[in-house]
Amino acid sequence: MPTVFKIFGIVYLLVAILGFFSGSGSVLGFLDVNSADNWLHVVLGIVVLGAGFMSAKETMVSQATM
Repeated sequence: MPTVFKIFGIVYLLVAILGFFSGSGSVLGFLDVNSADNWLHVVLGIVVLGAGFMSAKETMVSQATM
């Protein structure tokens, strides 16, 4: 499960980066974004990536104590 969080976090951050550099208001021609969307994607990407890395640490700790 931590891998899924990491992948979604990376995807959210990539969409945010594309949104910041896209001047047309659309990403990849089908995602309409504005600056609020871009910042939302940044925050969600960081939170989801953090969840992926934190759950990976917990998994390692619980396996090490067995």
